[in-house]
Amino acid sequence: MEIPQSLNGLQPEALDVLRFYGSSGAVAVHADELMSGARLSDRGFGKAIRRLVTKNILVMEGNQTYRLSDSGRRAVAELLEYDLTEPDGAEQLDDELRAAEARYVRRRLIVALPNPLPVNQPAHVSIGFDSADDVDIVMLPLHVNVDMEMVHGQGPDDPRAQLAIENRPVQVVFRVVADAFQRARVRVRVTQDDALHGEMVDCGGVVVEVPVGQGPGEIAAFSADVLLKDTSGDAFDI
Repeated sequence: MEIPQSLNGLQPEALDVLRFYGSSGAVAVHADELMSGARLSDRGFGKAIRRLVTKNILVMEGNQTYRLSDSGRRAVAELLEYDLTEPDGAEQLDDELRAAEARYVRRRLIVALPNPLPVNQPAHVSIGFDSADDVDIVMLPLHVNVDMEMVHGQGPDDPRAQLAIENRPVQVVFRVVADAFQRARVRVRVTQDDALHGEMVDCGGVVVEVPVGQGPGEIAAFSADVLLKDTSGDAFDI
């Protein structure tokens, strides 16, 4: 059975809301009961409601109550039929819709550090992301891991930082100490959790090599593009 036309463009959180209407038999439900019954976070609930209201599946009434429209009743009926008739229909539909929602945005990864690095002295390595271009704007933060490794030197006590990537520049600073070698190397990798598949996705990174000297030199910046998975793309359709 093909995905019902009425469900096109609905993210899994919205389907959970519709399933709650179907299982409860209710036509009008308060927001608190909806969020609890569909087991959604505040962010997930807001995302679902925005889409359902925009597509005229739900109509907002007074006192934060949402009522199914005529098209909403049909969507609930078609969703329940799909879940019943399709083997593993609910899980399969969620996976297909999540995959369809995904888009990738490009961000400039920037590494800034003294050039040369001072030998046997603490120095700071700034790692961050530039602001978004118009085509790569996101509606919700993208949570990424930034891992830093140092060769021929002592890296930070905690080599991983977690950053929320939005549309403005953001950075984290690591403390390093270069050993008595001619050059030191800094490796930076960016990864992102893929909640759907339960795995860590490699988004890219950069390797920077600079000389080691007696005193810190001027700050030099190095950069590379990374691709981040954005699943909030449905917000652009409003």
